[in-house]
Amino acid sequence: MGSKLTKLANRLDVIEKHLGLQNEEDKPEIVIGKWYKDPSSNYLVHVTKVLAKHNYVEVYGFDSNGNWLDKWDTVVNQLCVDATPQEVEKALIEEAKRRYNVGDRLSKIRDDHADDNRFFELDSFSLENNCLYFNSKKSPFYSYCIFQYGQWATIIEQDKFAELKEAHRNGAVIESMPKKWIGDWTIATNPIWDGDNYEYRIKPEEKPKVGDVVKAWNDDEGQYFIGIVHEITSHGEFQVKFRKGTHFSGYYFFAKNAKTLNKQEAIDLLFGKEVSK
Repeated sequence: MGSKLTKLANRLDVIEKHLGLQNEEDKPEIVIGKWYKDPSSNYLVHVTKVLAKHNYVEVYGFDSNGNWLDKWDTVVNQLCVDATPQEVEKALIEEAKRRYNVGDRLSKIRDDHADDNRFFELDSFSLENNCLYFNSKKSPFYSYCIFQYGQWATIIEQDKFAELKEAHRNGAVIESMPKKWIGDWTIATNPIWDGDNYEYRIKPEEKPKVGDVVKAWNDDEGQYFIGIVHEITSHGEFQVKFRKGTHFSGYYFFAKNAKTLNKQEAIDLLFGKEVSK
């Protein structure tokens, strides 16, 4: 649609010039570095260059459908008028909201002295010297530039498995489950981190069961004792006993939390880990 309007305007311009209907003083004075709008077609453009060919300029901005274009040539006609800063700011903010989602990490396109935690927010924007900023609430001292002289910040793809990878490096057991076929969670010894076909998680700790040797505690894990789970109450508390046999009255304790121990873990907690010489 835009190209058809441009061709039509160009033809009319040639006809007017041929018939002597166009005067030099009637041509609008176009200034590089300014925003203009065309009420007849809803263009909102910023002029970057006046071209040698008759009545053409190079611009970036919004076409008649409100779509953003990085660069194109258009005809200047007498309907072009100055766009107000409010009109420009409103259009750029709407474009930013179309481009980005809340939480998107954005590239740095201007030395704005802000940190690199440029995670998009919707609350507050400002336009200064043809640069659009969002004013962060999470980092209240920073305003992040996301648009500058026709260039928009790009979205930096984030690794959604970063935390799981870190946990895996630190010894956590990772499980995977297929997305596109029937399967259950299984241990992934060497995860391939294929987000299209698999889901990943840290293997949940198994809850202690009756008969397990456990480390048990209430509110402070550092204040623990070692025993055997005798019963689990309806409220989820663990009745832990300190001696074998059926008669252990006075030799048990109720704990809110418990963790199953293997033999070596129990020995380490009771006697301390051996230090190799």
